[in-house]
Formats: sequence, structure tokens, C-alpha cells
Amino acid sequence: MAGGWCANRALPWVGNLGPDHCAGLLAGVDDAEAPAPTEMMFLLRCDATGVELRNCPGFSAMKGTNTWPLRCTALFVPDADAIAHPAKPLIARIRAGFILLQGGFGPGVPRARSTRCGGWSPRRAR
Repeated sequence: MAGGWCANRALPWVGNLGPDHCAGLLAGVDDAEAPAPTEMMFLLRCDATGVELRNCPGFSAMKGTNTWPLRCTALFVPDADAIAHPAKPLIARIRAGFILLQGGFGPGVPRARSTRCGGWSPRRAR
């Protein structure tokens, strides 16, 4: 597509997202002229035309992590929002740091949630 890309994709669970947020997204590229399949990473603007965030089912306990099902339908991604194409070299460079960053979120989510609940802190049973 001239000047950018057209994205059609659905992801069932995307955490820490909201209608006014941006996120990095990885997608496969369908290009009949390319010698091999490639991937690209791009900046997703959640308020863009073609982006739909749906509410998680109430029973899924995902509201504490602000998790949403995400659907992109005929989303125009301008060339300026492309982070990397092909994406594999960038992923190889950032993988270790990205995994460490994600690991830090694990303890932070329950801590932030307990703070919002009025300062709850675990206590030893007597």
C-alpha cells in the first residue's frame, strides 16, 4: 500500500492497554514479491480508525491488568509508524532486555493492585 501498510489482525489478550494508549505490535507481512516471509514491528495507536478494543469477559479476572481483546481491521499503518522491517534483527538485539523488563512487571501488578485496595498487605496467620 502506498505510504504505509494495511493491518488485519486479532489478538485475544493484550495487557496494559487502553483507548488512548500506543503499543508496539509485531505482524507477519504478506508480500508476494518478497523472496521469503518477513515480519514487521510497528507503533499501534489504539485510537486509530480500524482499531477495536473489546471488553474482557467479567469472569476472566483480567481487569486488574487492563487486558483487552484487540482487533485491527483495515488499519492503515503509515511508514512513519514502522519500527522495524524486517523485525527479526531488532528482536534479536532487544530480546534479553525485553524479557527482563517483562519479569519486573510480575511483582509490580499485585503490589499496585494491593495499594489500590486500601493498603492491603499480607499477614502471617496466627
